[in-house]
Amino acid sequence: MRRPRNSPGLFYFIWLIRVIDYAATQPNIPFMSVKVTGLARLGLLEKLDRSVGDHAGSLMKRYAQAVESLTEEEKAEWERVWQRMEKICRAAGSSKVGVLIDAEETWIQDPVDVLTILMMERFNKGRVTVYNTIQLYRADRLGFLQDSYEAAVQRDFILGAKLVRGAYMEKERRRAVEMGYPSPIQPDKLTTDWDYNAGVEFCIEHIDRIGLIVASHRCTFTNER
Repeated sequence: MRRPRNSPGLFYFIWLIRVIDYAATQPNIPFMSVKVTGLARLGLLEKLDRSVGDHAGSLMKRYAQAVESLTEEEKAEWERVWQRMEKICRAAGSSKVGVLIDAEETWIQDPVDVLTILMMERFNKGRVTVYNTIQLYRADRLGFLQDSYEAAVQRDFILGAKLVRGAYMEKERRRAVEMGYPSPIQPDKLTTDWDYNAGVEFCIEHIDRIGLIVASHRCTFTNER
């Protein structure tokens, strides 16, 4: 397939639709992963995330204000990202293929979280199609998981939660040192494991409203608490 020109994210979007079509024919492929960074320009995600951090209020309110701060061209660009993600989730839902939206670095994660919540609100009715990936090596993610559950209750959808420890620890800590802000990463592995186990327990306690994927490489973590 030839790559479309001058269309950031379009090639990846087309490829994902093909992945869904294939996965729908394979009973051993129940899920697919999506990187929002494949659909959206990095600079746009960074600008949105910075603006979200500059406002007060709930994540959704801060996001709405951040979108309003974009130029008209950037708003149109972000709308294309939203529309492509919506088409991906709709196609996956129709084909009964789960969509695992990957976590990103902290400096672009807020718009990814909001986009994922909006997709869950639309497509996680009755069963789970869309899952957010929650990195528990971040010190704030257990609280975010709990807040996401409250959003699911208020907005009447099923929360899809894929719990992982995390993938960008060295990069996150290095950037925090270089830019002079507190590291968003847990102080040690034990604290990460504690929050991970607490996240699993929280999801199990609210399993009537949460679709849970325990993405751990360890077999014994459930016996550690």
